[in-house]
Amino acid sequence: MWLVRTDSEGEKAWVKTFGGPGDDGGWSALETKDGDLLVVGYTESQGRGKQDLWILKAGTEGEKVWEKTFGGSGFDLGRSIVSTKDGGWAMTGWTESQGSGGQDLWLAKTEGS
Repeated sequence: MWLVRTDSEGEKAWVKTFGGPGDDGGWSALETKDGDLLVVGYTESQGRGKQDLWILKAGTEGEKVWEKTFGGSGFDLGRSIVSTKDGGWAMTGWTESQGSGGQDLWLAKTEGS
């Protein structure tokens, strides 16, 4: 995953990459109340399946604060993330590991941290 933060005039503040030897990417990001960045996407470098939903929190200077994966044995990924009123986040994407077969809608909710 390639993450770039700019200042208010569009000038590059920093550039970071995250991931491993597999295909890893981000689809959506938001800024948290504390100024960190939260990115949702997918990873093939870690997790339990062929591709798992990946959520990564990067600090204000681009350092990795934490990361989590969710998924099963199939292809799973997150496409969008929003803040929730209780301080958590809700993500949408799709899963091939659960549901009725093929690609099914996936809605996940986490608590904030």
